[in-house]
Amino acid sequence: MENKMTLTYLDLLEESLPESTHPAYSFWKNYALNAIDRGEEIVEAINKHASIKDKKVLDVGCGEGGTSIAFAKAGAKVIAIDIDEQRVKRTRIRAQEYSLKIEALVGDINKTDFPDNSFDAIICQDVIEHVLDPEKAVGELGKLLKKGGYLFLTAPNRLSLINFLRDPHYNLFGISLFPKRLAQFYAVKVRKRTASYGVGVLPTLNWLKETFNKKGISLQIDPSSGVKIRNFFQIQNSRKKRGFKIFFRKKLICFADAVMKKDWYQFFIAPNWKLIGVKNKNV
Repeated sequence: MENKMTLTYLDLLEESLPESTHPAYSFWKNYALNAIDRGEEIVEAINKHASIKDKKVLDVGCGEGGTSIAFAKAGAKVIAIDIDEQRVKRTRIRAQEYSLKIEALVGDINKTDFPDNSFDAIICQDVIEHVLDPEKAVGELGKLLKKGGYLFLTAPNRLSLINFLRDPHYNLFGISLFPKRLAQFYAVKVRKRTASYGVGVLPTLNWLKETFNKKGISLQIDPSSGVKIRNFFQIQNSRKKRGFKIFFRKKLICFADAVMKKDWYQFFIAPNWKLIGVKNKNV
């Protein structure tokens, strides 16, 4: 009897992607492969406030499992959920390849079976724009998070000029501001980028802050959002350069820092937000 060849995570990922000639193929593949790196940035962000070692963490909309793996590597007890059964399967296999224990489950954030106040930290990356009822999802996140627990959330910026020029899901011009039905028609019928359009209306920063605040979670922009830009210039500065080049790069670091702190940048330029919040202990 022939032994069935065991498929690796990369095998399964390739099966899930469109043909390599598809306009978004490289974008989607690289996004999946870089998921662990993004997860490690979130681990670092939360560890600045409280250690996640031995803490119970929920990864909502786990996707390719990168963030779940990053938290498991850091010693957290991770439960990962996603509505897509195939993504859950890939998360399990990816975790196995790293010899990590992650409980990956098919689940919907709008109707989970977890008890209230179950998790020390909840990660919700690029999920809120995909759920059918965003306000209900926010309410569920608020119930599942322990008092004093941390929420890390990322979401695309509806008003971003960058997203207007090329949306974060299908790389299409202008679609980020379309109503859902028009966006669906344009992406599926006109541009034929996908067979089904699973994106709702992109949120605004005010909506996120106000909606989560009603559930006792005060969200703030994560201060580490601009770290990549600063680190890039600092690495360049560490190399042997002439005085003018060092001076120029230092000025660029200061400029990048100043720009990213401006309200107009966060509201109208930043393509996505990285938000961190803690649940009020008096809720």
